[in-house]
Amino acid sequence: MQDNKGKNDDDSSYSLIAAKLRKIRLYQERQKQLANYQYEKNKTDELEEELREAKELENREKRREKLKLIEYEITYELMKFEKKEIFNRKGEVLEKFNIDDETSINLKKDGDKYFLEYEEKERNPYSISKDFKTKDEALKSLFGTSEYEILRDRTLFKFAKDTCIYLKDNKSNIRLNSFKTDKLKFTTTTFNNARKKILLESLEKNPTIRKQVIDKTMKHFNIAENREIDFKITNGLDKAKETISSRLQSDKVNKAKTEIKNDSHAFLEGFLGFYGVELNKKLDETKQPFEVVGSNKGYSISKCNRKGELTKISPYFTKNEAEKKLEEVNNYLKIQNKRKLNKGLKLNQEVEK
Repeated sequence: MQDNKGKNDDDSSYSLIAAKLRKIRLYQERQKQLANYQYEKNKTDELEEELREAKELENREKRREKLKLIEYEITYELMKFEKKEIFNRKGEVLEKFNIDDETSINLKKDGDKYFLEYEEKERNPYSISKDFKTKDEALKSLFGTSEYEILRDRTLFKFAKDTCIYLKDNKSNIRLNSFKTDKLKFTTTTFNNARKKILLESLEKNPTIRKQVIDKTMKHFNIAENREIDFKITNGLDKAKETISSRLQSDKVNKAKTEIKNDSHAFLEGFLGFYGVELNKKLDETKQPFEVVGSNKGYSISKCNRKGELTKISPYFTKNEAEKKLEEVNNYLKIQNKRKLNKGLKLNQEVEK
């Protein structure tokens, strides 16, 4: 009974998406004279093919995820015809709330109106909120709060005293619901946990450290290091699993390939589990710097420890002021370290005498 209901739901979603595709075709036919007609038509052909392939997927969970992604792509194309006014809307960007390196939600001001905009690399940005009289009202309309923290270009919105909405954790959710934000429900986590994820992401971006941890993991699982696997768990576990599985299974028969074939889920969980532990060990060994942290109150010089606990060591400044103050702090620390080093060398010389 449950299987039939699930199948009916999927069929209904497929029908709705297919109907949107037909509408796009109609709009395109009316604009055959445009220079980009063939390009847009080809893109629609590709989406139609992806929709057919998605319908054939046997795994229901994968089929539904694929349908959601295709629905977003098709809705985006359809909105370019039906809601042109929401795209590339003019206005001054007051604050950019990065989700990751490719996507953000921007707070913009157009005259005396404030609104929110969703921006994604290589796409036209579009507004995702109504107009409001104040920036606080605009932020509260989506996040339920106007209090936020920006650490290393990642954004956390305060949900409760120790709890936040970490935008990167909600990346897919935000994207898929960007045309219907009234249905957007955020997942939350503690501030410390979100900050620790940001530190891990920053650490994993370092290619030298990442290679060290990957090589150690491969050695632990008796996989030759020349397999040249590269992935990042901070970009999503599913994506990492897909990369590892595809790379290892494309090699000659080996222990890893056999284990993946026998029980891919258990192998990948174990592999990524070990990698995660080793990455956390690297984080424990890494000294964190003083840095500029942004918030709705301004910018301050702060320090975040490996547990994600943030200590603010300055009052709030403008961004430029905070960056100059940080430079002063770092220069002072360099001088102090140099003095300690010189003092140590002097003591050693005296002992040698």
